[in-house]
Amino acid sequence: MEQERSISLLFGMTAAGVKTPLCVDVNGRLQIDVNYYESIFYKIKDSNVNVAVADGLDGRVIPVYLNGYNLYSATASLHTAGATNGTTDIQIRRRRDGADVDMLSTKVTIATTDYTASDGVVDTANDDLLTGDLIYVDVDAITGTAGKGLCVTIILRKPLS
Repeated sequence: MEQERSISLLFGMTAAGVKTPLCVDVNGRLQIDVNYYESIFYKIKDSNVNVAVADGLDGRVIPVYLNGYNLYSATASLHTAGATNGTTDIQIRRRRDGADVDMLSTKVTIATTDYTASDGVVDTANDDLLTGDLIYVDVDAITGTAGKGLCVTIILRKPLS
C-alpha cells in the first residue's frame, strides 16, 4: 500500500512586512520562498522643514549583496500634509556609470492634505540594480503650500532564479 504525501502551504512575513509563502516539503522540511526583500530609508526633510522641488543630493550606494535586486515599490510620507492645489511628486532615480534613469514610470504622488502614498509604478526596463549604483529620491512637484518632513522608503526584491 502506497503512503500518501502532501505539501502544506504556510505564510510568513519578511522584515519589510511582505507576506511570503513558506512550504513544508514531503519530508516535513521547511522550504522558504526564494524571494528576498530589502528596504532603504531616506529622510529627505526634517519634520519641521518645508519640502521643496529638488533633485536628490543624498544618494545611497548599492552594496555587493544587493547586486541583481530590482526596485519593487516606493512609499513616501509627510510629517505635515501639504495644502492647497497640486500634489507632492516623488521620483526614484538610478545613476550608473555617469548616466541617470528614472526607475518609476509613474511617480509616487501624495495628494493635497494626504500624508502618504505608495502609488508609484516601477519601470521594469530600469528597475535593476548593480553594485555601485547610486539611488536618489527626487522631489519633482509640491502642493501650493508645501508639506513638511518628507521620508521615503524603497523596497528591493531579489528576482526568482
